[in-house]
Amino acid sequence: MKNMWLLLLGIIALVTWRCEEVVEPGDTPPDFAIALVEAPRAISARGAGDAPLYAVSFRVTHPEGLAAISEVRADFSAGGSTVFSLPLFDTGGLDPDHRDVVAGDGIFSNTFAGDSTVIPIGDVDLSGVVVDAGGDSRSAAAQTLTVLNNKAPRIVALSAPDTLYSGSAPLTLTLTVQDSNGVEDIATATLYLRRNGQEIINRPMTLESSSGNDTAVFGLSIDSSFAAGRSGDYTLAFEAKDASQTSSGFSERNITLENTAPRLFASNLPDSLMLPPTGFFDTLQVKISAADPQSLADLDAVSFAVYLEGGTPGASIEMFDNGNFDDHGDLTAGDGRYGRIIQLASTNTPGTYFFDYLALDKAGNASVVVQDTLVLVPFSGAPVNLGETVPLTGE
Repeated sequence: MKNMWLLLLGIIALVTWRCEEVVEPGDTPPDFAIALVEAPRAISARGAGDAPLYAVSFRVTHPEGLAAISEVRADFSAGGSTVFSLPLFDTGGLDPDHRDVVAGDGIFSNTFAGDSTVIPIGDVDLSGVVVDAGGDSRSAAAQTLTVLNNKAPRIVALSAPDTLYSGSAPLTLTLTVQDSNGVEDIATATLYLRRNGQEIINRPMTLESSSGNDTAVFGLSIDSSFAAGRSGDYTLAFEAKDASQTSSGFSERNITLENTAPRLFASNLPDSLMLPPTGFFDTLQVKISAADPQSLADLDAVSFAVYLEGGTPGASIEMFDNGNFDDHGDLTAGDGRYGRIIQLASTNTPGTYFFDYLALDKAGNASVVVQDTLVLVPFSGAPVNLGETVPLTGE
């Protein structure tokens, strides 16, 4: 009995030891440390009611785990004195203002305002501090944060058409931006395309030139492909931001995007073709080219319907421009040449067949139907091919 109690105590001790173990065997406990993850290099100081928010975060480790952490903060100091301290949190989405993504991952975050009544203009030292439950602390190396007496960049001119015509040659949209802190403070210029207040796309603009110390011209080249999948009235919204991400606000222009129908050409049908002998079938590669004034990116579908003279069109047969030669007879993907392989059976009725081709674009426009003919004649001893394809229909 005594031996049994000793055995049970040994098991209890073993279980207790395993429950308290934090580090897996062979692992080295992490150091007690703090390191910068995210912080701005420059901020714009504004009045308290107009101060933009900036995010800061530090990664913290401790050999006893995060439960041993008592405090994490970011200290802002100037001239050897702390200006203010910002508490940091690892609580995930509990408070959206903290901008902490995942709770308990060791990354402590928060946001602070570029409030000119709190943070002085000039260079400020930003450092992270962590304190554990025993009062021990660690600090991250200070990073210099430049606080600018910043004014937002200002859009002083823009050039954009009120209509982008179908088939338009390339043209350049221009945006002239002025920044009292210098051209080098203008970080980005962006064009947004909107409809009914909803953003459709955005495109970065490129620095084209500058004049003086504070004015820059940005440009973006567009052509009729800008209207691929779009038609009607839209809004162009332009915005510039400086190095501290202060926005100029938006300058807008209305624009009409013209989108016209695609066209089809160069059908490859032979004038006539012999039917295979009884019990066999042959194949025919059907091909046609498509073009669109808004570029090939505007094309949505190309198809054809086939029927015997005197009959009615059958179901539409989809054509492909995907480079799949074996299945669809298409050699090169995305070149505007569409293909499909169809089957000719010995049971097909000889006669004249009509092929009606149709293209649709992403704006809902339909091409003019292009019609071609193929005369099938009875078998008279020609060789045949064997394969699996879409059967000829519409008799």
